[in-house]
Amino acid sequence: MSPGARHDPSPTDVLGLLAKHDQRLVDRALLAVSTAIRDLVVRYFGNSLLGEAVKFHLEYQGKLPSQNAKDREARRALSHEIRQSFHFQLFRLWEQRFLQYAGLPPRSDPSFKESRQKYLEAKSLLVKGTSLRFLPIINKAEHLVCSLGITLYRHQEPGSFLGASGDLDNQLKVLFDAMSMPNDSQLQGLNVDQIQQPMFCLLEDDALIIDVRMRTVQLWTTYDSQKEQRETKVSVDVKASCTSFQGGYGGVAFPDL
Repeated sequence: MSPGARHDPSPTDVLGLLAKHDQRLVDRALLAVSTAIRDLVVRYFGNSLLGEAVKFHLEYQGKLPSQNAKDREARRALSHEIRQSFHFQLFRLWEQRFLQYAGLPPRSDPSFKESRQKYLEAKSLLVKGTSLRFLPIINKAEHLVCSLGITLYRHQEPGSFLGASGDLDNQLKVLFDAMSMPNDSQLQGLNVDQIQQPMFCLLEDDALIIDVRMRTVQLWTTYDSQKEQRETKVSVDVKASCTSFQGGYGGVAFPDL
């Protein structure tokens, strides 16, 4: 380069100068750039180019009547029963797949249990008006959304799916209530002392569902009672996606489960 020629600093030079003054400036600059690129990809191409953050499967078998206003207390109790069924599955999922990204000491470390409990308390959300805490897997803080594939298996013959158990739209409302973090009114009448804390649930808000597909299938298995005949088996395939480069547990993409 000839003397006096202009030298434009490279991005690396700029970051180096910033780092000499304050490393936080560098971190903020990188975050702003990565978020802007991610948002542009989502805006113009959707989440398909970013890939799924995680895929997993939930199941429930039991009553799933239509939602109606005749017995709100019974409906709240049923939604919570389904919510508890999902809690145990989601807790095992978190333990086996997500815990490794929490930055906790190894399980063999004496401080592991205490560190895990503090982490859960920090990540969980308080239900307003109560002392109860829930930990939604799909949440706003991690920039996560999800698509759901729901299959209802029932003993009724084709054509009777919209019969005694009510229409499918209302059954979905009961199911969405059970998958979502409840508000204080949805917990009224329940024995809150028996609710595990934090309780795992799928969704912080059902507004984080971006796509739902549902089908019904007739079961051909035998049943021993009228109660079993009226039961519904529910299979839920969840596909979670990040909407930000900084999203996801630990800011990383998960392989399909």
